[in-house]
Formats: sequence, structure tokens, C-alpha cells
Amino acid sequence: MQETINIGSDKILDCLNSAVIRTDANGNILSYNKTANRYIFKNKSNNIRQIIHRKSINNFDRYFQSLAWRESLSFELRIDNATDGFVWCNLRAARLDNEQIVFQIWDITRRKQIEEYFMASEKKFRSLFGFSNDGIVFIDSKNKVVEWNKSMENISGWKSDEAVGNTISNIFKKLFTKNSKLQKIMKKIENFATIEDEDLVSAEINIDSKPSKILQLSFFSITGDNSYGMIARDVTKIKEAEKSLKKMNKKLEQRVEEELQKREQQQQLLMQKSKLESLGKLAAGI
Repeated sequence: MQETINIGSDKILDCLNSAVIRTDANGNILSYNKTANRYIFKNKSNNIRQIIHRKSINNFDRYFQSLAWRESLSFELRIDNATDGFVWCNLRAARLDNEQIVFQIWDITRRKQIEEYFMASEKKFRSLFGFSNDGIVFIDSKNKVVEWNKSMENISGWKSDEAVGNTISNIFKKLFTKNSKLQKIMKKIENFATIEDEDLVSAEINIDSKPSKILQLSFFSITGDNSYGMIARDVTKIKEAEKSLKKMNKKLEQRVEEELQKREQQQQLLMQKSKLESLGKLAAGI
């Protein structure tokens, strides 16, 4: 009966995706499942210390020099396997009794790659968020500010620690007290369902500051929840340049009109002169 149970247990262990290795108190390998082959055969191992490299784990000597610990252990480390070279693994170890230790190894390489990808993405995002010339704000589903970058501080005069946790509605009411568009924008912001209306996706609004500024506000939804973002761009200089250009164009048009009028007058004078000369010749001939 006991032999039947052991055979059944071995079959179950061989179905696991994790490696299971049983050792004696000195770390000598007594048995292992099929998944463990990728670590044991690669390292030609007969002792657990040949699989777990000294450089892969902190306090190696403390835990693996004598294997005298009593508590269960859990580590993340890199192990050399037969197919992929060094891979990230989660190692767990526990004593079955005074003479036996069981080690279980999970390959967590994919998880570590995903973590590294997201860490790199987060780093890129933080770089963009921190060094962007535009003000960038992220707002949660309750209209509270959760992120407020440095450029937004410079544009608005509000520090990040003042803005974060505050509602965007409250901030806007203090920034745009004299703006006629405020009520319309606020009404739509408070109802997130209409955030994608064309007249709200991009809007220009004057900010109450000294000197006065003109901001272009662009809103965008964030996939997955009811949070959204806002990009604020200081377009004051652009608007001033556009205004100056319009004045220059108007002056230019006026000058062109004046020149055309002068030419028309000159043309009329030439025509009158020609007529008079023709009349003089006729009179002389008579």
C-alpha cells in the first residue's frame, strides 16, 4: 500500500512545472522530479550547493554552508538550467525532518522580464513627465489630482503638494476666476462621461496671473478606469505673436490699399492728360 502511494506521489510531482528536489541534511540529492532535470543535469549535480551558486544569493554561507537552519526559506535568484542558460527562479526550502530537506524551484524569468519592462516604462514615463515643457496632470475618477508635474507648477503657480489630493474643480475655480468659459468646462469635467466631447478635448482659457497667461487645455481619457489626464500648454507667446502678425498684416493691407489708390489716381491723371493733349492737337489743327 505504501509503495502504491509513493508511485502515485512521484507521478504527481513529475506533472509539476516546478522542480522538486529532496536532499539529506548535508544537501546530497536523494530524489527529484522530471522538471528538476534541467538544473541537475546541466550542473552535473549531486548536491544542492552545485545548483545554487554562491554569487546568486545573499548570505549564502549563512543558509547553505551547513544547512542547519530550521525555518522555511524563500529566495529569488538566478540558476543555470539545461535549455535557457541562467534564468530567474524562486527557491523555497523546508525541512521534512532532521535528516531531509525539500527544495522547490519555480522559473520566474517571464515575470522578471515583465517587471523589468514595466520598470523601464515607468522610468521613461517619469522622465517625460518630469522634463516635459507642458503641464501634465492626472486626475482620478473622483476628480482628485494624483499627479502634477514641475511644468504645471511653473504654469499655474500651484506646487505639487498643494494640488495633489485637491479636486481639479477647486483648483480651476481659483485659477480661472474671471474666465467666462470656466462654468462650461467645469460642468463637463464634473461629468466624466462627456470628457471626449469635441469642445472639451481642447480648449483655450485665460489664467488669472501676473502677467496674464493663455493656456491651451487638452483632456484625454485613461483606459481601464474613469480617471483622465490633462495637458496644459502655455500659448501666451504664440497668441501674442499671432496678434502681432495680424496687426502687421492689417497694416500691410492698408498700405497696399493706399498704394493701389495712389496708382489709380495717377492712372486717372495720365488719362486726363492724354485727353487734354489730344484736344490741344485738334484745336491746333483747326
